[in-house]
Amino acid sequence: MFLLAFSVSLCAGLFIQLLLLPHILPGLDAGHGLLRGGDWIGFHEDASAMAQKIAQQGWSAFELRPRGQAPIGVTAAIYALTGIHEPWILVPFQSAMFAVAVAGLFNIFRSIASVRVSLMASGPLILFPSTAFLYAQIHKDVWALAGTLWIVFVALSYARRRAWSVRQHMALFAINFAGVAFVWLVRAYALQIVLLGLVSAIGCLVLWKLISPIFRRGHEASPGWAGMIVCMLLVFAGSIDVPARLAGYVSPQIAQAIKPPNVVEGDRPVFEPILVPPDVVATLRPDQKALYDGRHYEELTKTFSPDQSSSWQKYQSNVRDIVKSLTPASDVAPAWVPAPIRERLSVLINLRRGEVLSALSAGSAIDNDVQMHDVGDMIRYIPRALQITLFAPFPDSWFRHGVSPGASIMLRVAAVEMTVAYIAFFGLFPLLLLSSKADKMRILFLFGFALPILCLLGITIPNVGTLLRMRYGYWYLMAGLGVVGWSLAIARWRRRTAGEVEPSPGAIA
Repeated sequence: MFLLAFSVSLCAGLFIQLLLLPHILPGLDAGHGLLRGGDWIGFHEDASAMAQKIAQQGWSAFELRPRGQAPIGVTAAIYALTGIHEPWILVPFQSAMFAVAVAGLFNIFRSIASVRVSLMASGPLILFPSTAFLYAQIHKDVWALAGTLWIVFVALSYARRRAWSVRQHMALFAINFAGVAFVWLVRAYALQIVLLGLVSAIGCLVLWKLISPIFRRGHEASPGWAGMIVCMLLVFAGSIDVPARLAGYVSPQIAQAIKPPNVVEGDRPVFEPILVPPDVVATLRPDQKALYDGRHYEELTKTFSPDQSSSWQKYQSNVRDIVKSLTPASDVAPAWVPAPIRERLSVLINLRRGEVLSALSAGSAIDNDVQMHDVGDMIRYIPRALQITLFAPFPDSWFRHGVSPGASIMLRVAAVEMTVAYIAFFGLFPLLLLSSKADKMRILFLFGFALPILCLLGITIPNVGTLLRMRYGYWYLMAGLGVVGWSLAIARWRRRTAGEVEPSPGAIA
C-alpha cells in the first residue's frame, strides 16, 4: 500500500511541478512549479533565503519553525542539504509522507474489513485530485495527516484487544511517538484536537462496555485500557510542547531551533481589521494594487474613488456587525462550569470571529452572519456545523469563480469529489446495521474520534477553504467507513441473490 501511494503521488507531483503548471497551464504557474495564490509561494521564498544563510553562516542560522511555519524550516533544510533550491526536490519526501498517511488509513480500515475493501476505502485519499496539493506543493498538512492517522491506528489497536507481546507494545509506542512528532512538527496545537478525539472515543468505549451486557449475552474481551491511556499521555505531552521544554535541558541551541511557534494557524485578530472586499480588489489601479499587495490598507483607503469608497464602507459596516455578533458574552457558560473550560469556550468563539474575518477577504466564508456569544449558541449550532464540515463545499458553490486560480480549480474538482463523497456517506447506514458486534465496537471508537473533531472544526472554522485542509484525516476516515458499509450491503445482496443463509450481524467476528 505504501509503494502504491508513493508511486502514484511521486509521478503526479513531478508531473504537476515540471510539466502541468509551467508548460500546459502556464497562466496558473507562479514560478518554480508552484500554483498561484497559495501559501507555498512564501514558504519557498523564505526557505530559499534561509538555505542561503545556512550556506553562508552554517547551521546556526537554521530555525525549525520561522514565523510559526515548519514547512519553511523543513524545506530550507532540504534545500541546504541538496544544494537544489527548487520545490520539485521536495516531491519525493512529501510523497513518502503521503504514502505513510495512506498506509495508516489502510491499516485502520483493515481492522474491520478485508484487504480488497480496505484498498477501496483508502482509494479516495489516493485518487481525489485535491489531495495532490499535499505532495505537489509545499504543504504542512501531509505531515499532520500522517501523524493523526497513525495515532488513531495505535489507539484502535488497543481498542481491539489487550493481549500484546512486549515487542508489539514497543512497536505500537514507537509508531505513536512518531505520529505525535509528525503532528507536533507542523501543528503542535492540533494535538489538542487529537486529544479531544481520543478522550471522546475512549468514552464511547466505556459507554459501550457498560450498556452492551444489557442488550446482548456473552463475554467480550476488554480493550487494552492501559495502552490507550499511554497513547493519550504521549499526545498530551506533545500538545503542551514537552519536546521544546526537554530540549532546554539538553542544549540551548536546540531549544532555540525548535522553540514553539509564535504564530499559530487559526489565531486570527479579534479586533476590527481593515478588510478590502473582493469586488473592490478587482477595480484597483496599478498604484493601488501595489499598496494592497504590501498590506498598506490605511494608505490604500485614502486613494479610493467614490464608488470604491462606498463599497468599502458598506463592507466595513458588515465587518463591525460580525465582530459584535461574535464577541463572547461575559457569562459564556454557566457558573458551575470550571474556569479553564469557560476560558477555552471564549477562545473558540474568538477563533471563529478571527476565521470569519479572514474568510471575508478570502471570499470563502460560510455562515458569517450566525451569532455566537456563549455555549448555548455553540450547542444549537452543532447540527449545522456537522453538515458543513461533512458536506461542504455544497453544490451551489461548485461552479463559482474563486478569488484565486487555485480556489477556482478546487471548486471545479469539488464537483466530482463531493458527488463521490455523498454516495460514500450513505454507506454509513449499512455499516452500522450489518457489521458484526466486534466490528461495531471498533466503528464506535472511530465515530467517537472523528465526529466530535469534525463538529469542533465546523463550529470554529466558518471558512470553507481552511476547513477543507483541516478536516483531511477525519473526513477521509468517515468517507472510507462509508465505502466499507457499501461493501457490506453489496455482500449481503449477493448472498441473498445466491440463496445463502444470512449470518447474524451481532455475531462475534
